[in-house]
Amino acid sequence: MRTLALLLGTLLAMGQARSQTLALSVDAPVIDVGELVTVEVRVDTAVQDLRGYSLDIYYDYGRVEPYSVLEGEVLLAHSPTFFYWQEVDDESGRHLHLDNAILGGTLGGSGEGALCYILLRGLTCGVETLRLSNTQLRDMDNAPISCSVDSLASHQVCLVPPLFISTLPDGAAQLNWLPSLNALEYHLWSRDDWSQPWQYRTATTDTSWVDPETPFLGKRFYQLTLLQN
Repeated sequence: MRTLALLLGTLLAMGQARSQTLALSVDAPVIDVGELVTVEVRVDTAVQDLRGYSLDIYYDYGRVEPYSVLEGEVLLAHSPTFFYWQEVDDESGRHLHLDNAILGGTLGGSGEGALCYILLRGLTCGVETLRLSNTQLRDMDNAPISCSVDSLASHQVCLVPPLFISTLPDGAAQLNWLPSLNALEYHLWSRDDWSQPWQYRTATTDTSWVDPETPFLGKRFYQLTLLQN
């Protein structure tokens, strides 16, 4: 009975040691429209005997678009490999599906490192949240490797979001804008002529503001700035 207990304890410890953690990270928290952000899918604990993986990356369609997907060093070091990705648009949402595996060989991928790099191009201003899903890791015997997933990562296209200005029935200007990452406050400025300096109006933590003043001759220009942590 004691031998059986020791054997079970050893098997449990081995299973725990093989559990991996996958994480998403971005190389730039803020990009401009047209610029690229690199998303890394990384094994944060030392993987052993990894033959391949499958995973899905969900992104905000319309905020960014896929530009390229590159193989990470964990499996690339054991090339030749099979590496495939495609864009998928189904009932679960727009996402990228990736498959990567070592072809033949007796040694699998080991250590910490990147499984893949995904390059996304900014299309429109706003905050985007990336999500990792349907992740499967397999060892050299094609048996599953247990993993936990740190599945979310956010970044932003345009540091200062654009203002959307509308006129209320009483003639007041209503300003709306998208939220910005790490913004403590939004500061509003205005001027009634381009030759005038900007005048500070108010600070708010909301993403909308109504100008209580009626501009002279019905014309006013606005500017938004950020106070970040």
